[in-house]
Amino acid sequence: PVRLHPLPNSRASFRSTTRKTYAIMSEGCQSHTFKPVLFYVGEGGYLPKRGSDFAAGYDLVTPEDFSVNPGKHILIKTRVFYSGLEGHMLQIRDRSSMAWKEQLNVSGGIIDEDYRGQIGVILRNNSDEIKSFKAGERIAQAIFTPVSHPTIEQVDSVEALGTTTRGAGGFGSTG
Repeated sequence: PVRLHPLPNSRASFRSTTRKTYAIMSEGCQSHTFKPVLFYVGEGGYLPKRGSDFAAGYDLVTPEDFSVNPGKHILIKTRVFYSGLEGHMLQIRDRSSMAWKEQLNVSGGIIDEDYRGQIGVILRNNSDEIKSFKAGERIAQAIFTPVSHPTIEQVDSVEALGTTTRGAGGFGSTG
């Protein structure tokens, strides 16, 4: 289960009903112990939340009405900021229902652990119709994904990379 912990505002001048900072803590995680992930939600923004207990992604919501024309893309600022999670990136991904039913896809969508700016969603309309949204509608999902940072070394030949059964077989080579 996930618990939301409202944190006190650092400035008394903020109205607590419109601007809040939250910590999302996961209980019972057996493989890792994480510090809470802190979210700041600006005025009109929505705290990301999962649609079910076992959902991988946290839904991102538009804070304002917008439309996107056929074949075009738009950047939606969510008014949500987060603290990062050590060893993870935040992937901004399609909502499967929007991709399938509405032909709307998320472009880009990698947020590094050290980024502290506002979370944005690049939404592309691949349909032949204008797509419109109202404030409060879900537009994407955010997924915490582990990241590796290996040491990279350059070698002098392709042969130095070693061999595999697949070799250099590319698209469609495995069936």
